[in-house]
Amino acid sequence: MIDIIIPGYNCRETLSDCLDHIKCQTCIDKIHVIFIDDCSSEDFSDILAQYQKDMDLKYIRSETNQGPGACRQI
Repeated sequence: MIDIIIPGYNCRETLSDCLDHIKCQTCIDKIHVIFIDDCSSEDFSDILAQYQKDMDLKYIRSETNQGPGACRQI
């Protein structure tokens, strides 16, 4: 199993590109993606719902903005 942790803050414009690159991998069935929203003001539910059909994708929303390091520790 390969875990990919994506910390994000107001990254709506680039999230789809990131997930597209992951989706193209030959071992997608062994990849577990964890997207951690660092208390963004943007909504990602529509983008994530689109990709959850094709990959093992978990969404976590932080209550406070803590930075990418703290998100990776979650």
